[in-house]
Amino acid sequence: MKILVIGGRGFLGGHMVRILKEIFASSQIYIGSRSQISPNHVKIDLEKPEDYDVMKDYDYVVNCDSFNSEIYEGLIKYCINQQITFIETAADPKVIETILQIRDRSKIISEQSGLFILGAGIFPGFSNLLCKQSIDRNSPVEKIELAIRYNVLSGAGKGMCRLMIDTIGSHCFWFEHHSKISSKAPFHSIKSLPFKNGKFSSLQVSLPETLFINSYARISSVKSYISFMPTIMNKPAYYSFNAIPYTGFLKKYFLKFLYTFFILFRSKLLRNKKTDIQISCVINDNIKSGIWFNDAFLAAGYFLASVISIIESRKEIKGLFTVEDIFTLEDVLNNIKKFDKDNLIFSSY
Repeated sequence: MKILVIGGRGFLGGHMVRILKEIFASSQIYIGSRSQISPNHVKIDLEKPEDYDVMKDYDYVVNCDSFNSEIYEGLIKYCINQQITFIETAADPKVIETILQIRDRSKIISEQSGLFILGAGIFPGFSNLLCKQSIDRNSPVEKIELAIRYNVLSGAGKGMCRLMIDTIGSHCFWFEHHSKISSKAPFHSIKSLPFKNGKFSSLQVSLPETLFINSYARISSVKSYISFMPTIMNKPAYYSFNAIPYTGFLKKYFLKFLYTFFILFRSKLLRNKKTDIQISCVINDNIKSGIWFNDAFLAAGYFLASVISIIESRKEIKGLFTVEDIFTLEDVLNNIKKFDKDNLIFSSY
């Protein structure tokens, strides 16, 4: 089996490459980047359609890099029609929304011979599947709240830092009465929500899961939240970042400063520091479920490996899908139990 990991030199991509090499030891893992610096590096730029033919040489292509949402219509059409299996890990709401719109008007897919999967990470990824499980077990569902809790005093790559800045610089959106609503502030509200060790303050924010959940089940109310560890950071983040939209022409300078700070702090100083991650789902204000992992990036790598393992056993899957369209949380966790060597600790709550 030959696997190409685009962006495999980055923070997330590097974790993915390492874990795939451990799990699929007999496979060939290649790193795709805009420049070829060693024999196991493959030159490819997804913003250049003339590079796409490179992907034909691989059984799986995994994207861990960030690209403009405008490339995806041509990319998806190419992968489907050229029998390429492409796994996208993007967490950018703009990219997610674009791909979901493409799926809804799937006339661009003339021959369902390839496979394009969206949402293969941890959030989105495990988060989507937790929500799917909660919805399927508790129908009818009128309201769903998804919350993610992790330690911001941990390592992150440039892509994650850029995504944090984009979130802080954007409007918060959610769904209410089946309509998409947005506010001017990046954090619309603050609320105490349940996690593994109790209730903690959580900031309502735009996460791509709101788009996935709405697309999957068309629920009346869908909201997403982030809860930072240490908890003391939540209220200061809420009030300070919510002031940014009102700073006028200074906004871009504040965001540029924050990006530089995040790169220095999380991508440099804390690069090797891990974080546990808790994902909670609240249905109709009273039904609660969740999952916890002691290592967020290891969990993301195992999720990707599980997706590949499941596809290998179900070769008939073809087309454009999100992870919740074709996988279940039980599917993924059962695979993790098969190939984990006690490095990842996880539990449901």
